[in-house]
Amino acid sequence: MSHGNMKTTKLIPYSGVDEIGGVKILVSTDETSIFLDFGKPMSRWKKYYDFPYLMPKSISQLIAFNIIPGEDDNLRGLYTVKHDVEDYGIEKEPETCIEAVFISHMHLDHFGHVPLLNRKIKVYAGRVTYLLCQAYKLHSQKISVENDLDHLDTKHENFKVFRYGDKIKVGDLEVTPIPVDHSIPGAYAFLIDTGEHRIVYTGDIRWHGPANFLTTNFVKKASEFEPDLMLCDATRFDKADLNTEEDVRRRMLTVARECRGVLVTSLSPVDIDRVNTVCKIADEAGRTVVMDMSMASKIARLHGLGIRNYPNLSRIFVLKPSKLYRRWQKLFMKHLTGEEITARNGLEEAEEKLGKLFAGAIEIDEIAEKPHEFALATTPYSLKELSELSHRIGYSTSGGVYIASISEPFEEEMEIKFERVKNWIESLGLAYYHIHSSGHAHPFDIAKMISEIKPKTVSPVHSMHSTVFQKFINRYANVKLLKCGVEHCIGK
Repeated sequence: MSHGNMKTTKLIPYSGVDEIGGVKILVSTDETSIFLDFGKPMSRWKKYYDFPYLMPKSISQLIAFNIIPGEDDNLRGLYTVKHDVEDYGIEKEPETCIEAVFISHMHLDHFGHVPLLNRKIKVYAGRVTYLLCQAYKLHSQKISVENDLDHLDTKHENFKVFRYGDKIKVGDLEVTPIPVDHSIPGAYAFLIDTGEHRIVYTGDIRWHGPANFLTTNFVKKASEFEPDLMLCDATRFDKADLNTEEDVRRRMLTVARECRGVLVTSLSPVDIDRVNTVCKIADEAGRTVVMDMSMASKIARLHGLGIRNYPNLSRIFVLKPSKLYRRWQKLFMKHLTGEEITARNGLEEAEEKLGKLFAGAIEIDEIAEKPHEFALATTPYSLKELSELSHRIGYSTSGGVYIASISEPFEEEMEIKFERVKNWIESLGLAYYHIHSSGHAHPFDIAKMISEIKPKTVSPVHSMHSTVFQKFINRYANVKLLKCGVEHCIGK
């Protein structure tokens, strides 16, 4: 849409193109520059680092390994100097040409490198993302420059929480967040109006989930927006998944009812829909849900927000570790253990209250004695619970089942972790099932979305199969492939 003299709108993806995740997309006009997401590109990161044993020492090290972009005229003053100066204060941060970063959701591949940013840059995130950030802040150890989250708090003047319906002015840009369905609550897409051009960024999105009405509403709003460019999630163009959450529930329930021994599930702690599904099938199969403490703490932080499919925490037990090492763990379990410990700050006080939302604590010995009575919910690739079970029960858990309810591994390190878990599963004699529904839209839903929104141009992001996307979508819209670090002028 033209308004007098033509203004230039430039777009530069620094990661998140021809790779899964790590999305960092710079959108700039002659007056204003913002980032859409500032995620950690996990495949690049894992070439050099191994959490938690080998972590980045500095921002300059991450730049040298091409994990994050170096500063140039487009990125002047992008990174914080907090780790390089004495007596740090925000006044010591350099002037920057970047005004804001908009975070679509709280997955590390979209959020993970926000801690590296100059503290003068405004960070915008939704309410749920903010609360999950507080849990992440408390649980993570400051063992790297990537884990310094102190400024990501509403007490900090440059951390802003948005809600649906907000229209956020940043320089000559207007950004409108629209909620969408994804495998984590609080995910948003963005409509960006530069005054001359209009951009839609889907973030991570699906149309087959329990909250598909959110995506339907987004498609309607995006269509009315009449975008020049649509930056589109193209994750599932290599291996499409048509399973819905109801499909997952039915298949899990069939397995749970047949299971005569221990039932172990592996799932993301922030996939509330999947957590709710596990709780439902456990109840229908006559089992009690027991989840690890990290998962319980993250879920509890979202209590009272009215999130769809939020589980009834008063019926869930927390697995008590053999030893509580961290202060937050001791506070979370304080009312169950009777340990004398006092919270030192608001985050720790919150943790103490959250632990009281659950039914109680259960030790692994209780599960070992009556494995058929419990459904153990574990985080992906976790071996602690399997190791404890083998120690308590032995290497034969007759009639037991392990359900992996996460994406299949898509890169080498994930495959190594997966093989390690499979070795433990086999040693315990557990039957293995993979039952999952993706957090990303499948190709025909993407095509339908694009057909209804009718962007002048669409570009795939968050995908290792951009050329497949181009060939498939070309019949629905004009496709332009982006390249990392290369400037693209919208409308040209």
